[in-house]
Parts: sequence; C-alpha cells; structure tokens
Amino acid sequence: MHTALELIFPVIYIGEEKSQAIVLGVDSSHTKKGANLRRTFSEYGIPILVMPIKEAETVRTFYKNYLSTRFFNEELLYEECKHRKADYIIVRRALGLEPGIGQKRSEISEKEALKWLKQAIFFSTSLEEKLGRTLKKEVMFGIWEDAKTKLTEYVIEELNKRNYGFRIFTKNRETVYPLQKNIVLCEDKWEAVEEVSGLFILSPGLPVSQIPIKEWARQMVRMSHATLIDPYGLYEPEEIESIGYHYISYGRCY
Repeated sequence: MHTALELIFPVIYIGEEKSQAIVLGVDSSHTKKGANLRRTFSEYGIPILVMPIKEAETVRTFYKNYLSTRFFNEELLYEECKHRKADYIIVRRALGLEPGIGQKRSEISEKEALKWLKQAIFFSTSLEEKLGRTLKKEVMFGIWEDAKTKLTEYVIEELNKRNYGFRIFTKNRETVYPLQKNIVLCEDKWEAVEEVSGLFILSPGLPVSQIPIKEWARQMVRMSHATLIDPYGLYEPEEIESIGYHYISYGRCY
C-alpha cells in the first residue's frame, strides 16, 4: 500500500521477497505529516527508521545499487556520505537492515582514523570549529591509547603545534614520552580527563567501548568541556549525546 504522502517523503522498503524494514525520510518542516505517514506504516508490523531526507535519499541510492549489483562497499558508502554531508552512521544502520549487508560494520583501520583526524579535526581551524569555541593557550586535552602509534604521535604533534597541553593514559606501561611541562602521564584513565577541554579516544579495543553509559555520565563532571573525539566510532551517537556529551566521531563530522 502506498499513500499520497509518499510523493512528499522518501520511503525505502528494505528487503526483497519480504520487507524487513521501512526507511522514512522526513523534512523537519513537515513533522506532523511525517508522523501520520509513520502511523500508517506501523500497521505493517515491521521496524520503521525515521531520518532526515538527505540521509534517506542516500539510503535509496545505495540500496538500489546494491539490489542491481549485489555489491556493497563500506569505503564507497563513506565517501558518498562525505560528499553529500550525510550522517554515515545513520545511513549504514539503515542499509544494515538488509540481511545481505547486515549490521556488522568493518572495523575502522588506523589509516582511516588518521585520515579522518587530519581532514575533520586538525585541518586549518577545524578543531575550534568542531568544539564550537575559541581555545585558550593553556587548554588541556586528554588522550587514551593502547600503545604509542602513528595516530597518537600525530595527535600529540598537532596539539604541540598549537601549544596545548595534554594528559595521557596508556595501557602500555613501556611507552616512553619526552618529559615536557605540557605532558602529564596518568596512571588511571579517568585521571586523564581532569579539567580537559576534550578527550581523544585513540584506543580501538573493546575495553573502551564497553564502558557503561552510566560511568560516562558519572565521570563527566571531571571535564572542563564534555567533548569526546572518537576516530573509531565506538559509541552510538544518540546514546552518548543523551547524557550531555558533545560527540565528534568518524562518519558524522567530515
């Protein structure tokens, strides 16, 4: 069943022989009409994903291509979302409702994470723009890492260029950093967020992604500004933002 409202809003049916879900694109200026359309589709008894029109159109394009070619590529999807300035996380979640694609995303490599940091965070004045404020010279950032990698070295180099201080927590106790007045080595990961303007999560491992949301909420008071910069996209943006964090992650900021 199709309705007249489908001429206004993008509607994508996920699934071939049997619909697995419905993706509905809604313009913020037509929320009431969108809600009416959602109620109509609720009679189908399958999941309904509501998202901005730009993201829904991206889903439509990639899903149509998938059905005709049986080919899906994470990197191509990311680049297209970047080109359209669409939220990669939302689009990927919708396409994952197709059984042939699935919800499991390929892991973000260190190379991809480094490229994202260069383009989205440290290009020109991107850092201040993403944080939404002007930074003072005495500002501190926190860094969590598993070991000293190219990613960590790059972030430290860029922070040093800007004369920012940083507090580092590393799980590898053999890692050696130069003794500088702007570097504070921390024994505990939460000690590394004391009075910082943002935390770089450079650890792709499971222990970080398994920190409960309640713990993040409890520790937020330690930070001067509750901002997380996550090149590995370890958290669901809606979940971490619902407790008050500003979450800057791969696939959402370009």
